[in-house]
Amino acid sequence: MFHTFRSVVFETWDAWSGLFSELPYGDPYISGVVLFFIVATTCKLVSEGKI
Repeated sequence: MFHTFRSVVFETWDAWSGLFSELPYGDPYISGVVLFFIVATTCKLVSEGKI
């Protein structure tokens, strides 16, 4: 079970960071920053009751 979950997480991260691979330093730095901002914005909107 752990290895299946780990595999899914790694494959998802590879797909996400692959979107930014054409940018300089895009994989994984920019993809990590963008993911952080998406999570932070979603948490803010959920806490305010807008979603």
